[in-house]
Amino acid sequence: ALASPGPVAILFGTERSGLDNDALDRCHGLIRIPTSDRYMSLNLAQAVQVLAYELHLASRETTTATPVDERVAASAERMRVFLQRLEHTLVELRFSTPGQNETLHRRLRHLFLRARPDDDELNILNGILSAVAKSTKGHVAEHQSSD
Repeated sequence: ALASPGPVAILFGTERSGLDNDALDRCHGLIRIPTSDRYMSLNLAQAVQVLAYELHLASRETTTATPVDERVAASAERMRVFLQRLEHTLVELRFSTPGQNETLHRRLRHLFLRARPDDDELNILNGILSAVAKSTKGHVAEHQSSD
């Protein structure tokens, strides 16, 4: 969060169940606060306090070992559109079985959100998806009609 060149949002879920899957799918990274076996969870105030303290400690460190990422990540809207397009392409290609789709798509969403591609990188990825769609257009249609 401190090395990010742009704004950062930190989401906290409810005390009862944490973040729901829709919220988790939009996160670029996940934080887990380790607890003891006797007390396996924290209430919301405790979690906020621990995270604020850790951010405070990290901001006071003067080491320059961590390079600052100068790239500006693509917007959340651009990422959402790309991820929908990727998921659609994978379904069209029959890359996974229907039972695997949700798990596969969630893992790929987390991978790409963690990577934080910038606009140029997202343009490259979208170009790849366009080339795949163009090159498989006839093949996918033929394969579907033979089923």
